[in-house]
Amino acid sequence: MGDVMGSNPSVHSGCGENCPVDSVTWRQAVAFANARSTAEGRPACYEGDRLLGFTCGGYRLPTEAEWEYAGRAGDDRTKIVVLPDVAWHKGNAREVPHPTGALQPNRWGLYDMLGNVWEWTNDRYGPYEAADQVDPTGPVQGAIRVRRGGAWNSFPMIARVGNRGNSLSQTQRSDSTGLRLALLPQ
Repeated sequence: MGDVMGSNPSVHSGCGENCPVDSVTWRQAVAFANARSTAEGRPACYEGDRLLGFTCGGYRLPTEAEWEYAGRAGDDRTKIVVLPDVAWHKGNAREVPHPTGALQPNRWGLYDMLGNVWEWTNDRYGPYEAADQVDPTGPVQGAIRVRRGGAWNSFPMIARVGNRGNSLSQTQRSDSTGLRLALLPQ
């Protein structure tokens, strides 16, 4: 993040270059997505707090549905992992985040989908519209944004694919919250 933004807000930078970004607000996360898009000659996906479209061509935060799809990696079972093999959590993290990629990836090769740091999604927090809705995008209004995945300080039962973190507004930060960007293939 520091290479693109000029600074890194992380409190936990002691684990090295591969440490996940932490202590980033939702607004900082979308500013980073726009800055990275611009740096690579891609269009910005956000104007302020508003996503300009899911096919914008640049980097953006994933929707909750996209995040969960990536986290499940094609497996629709409720319990899909042996947690200590794939997630840093309260039971094994020793109260700090760890370098990304230190544990096993999911079936699609994605590391740290669970644990290490919560990851911001694009969606606002609220009830799901309907159980059978395909690719939901969350409510249109609200300051609370959804985080997914759990973190180094989460109890193991929290670090699971289906859990929704909802305790932060888009201007708040937490030393256990970071981000993961989405980019459509070209």
